Amino acid sequence: PMAVPARFLRSEGWTGTPNDELLGEMVALAPASDRWSIPGAEHNDFTFVAYVFPIAHYLGLRGPIDSDTVIALTNGTLTGFFGHHLAGEPELLDPGLPAVGG
Repeated sequence: PMAVPARFLRSEGWTGTPNDELLGEMVALAPASDRWSIPGAEHNDFTFVAYVFPIAHYLGLRGPIDSDTVIALTNGTLTGFFGHHLAGEPELLDPGLPAVGG
């Protein structure tokens, strides 16, 4: 079992894949862990590809979701996670955000 909390962010394309099944097993080993997917996000949306190469979307290197939205969702979920687990703050997740936990 994992003794530390963990949050896993993944692209929508990972949902339901063999990798996602393995990730689910890891999440099950840690009582304070979870996993999130961002609908419309692809693997490269979690990198700086969108900012370094503005034409990345046209080359098929990004998902259809806006880069600023992916960054805002990533920042929001991770800030809430660390604030909760390191500073004891309540984790405030905006239910209007399109990130999906589970």
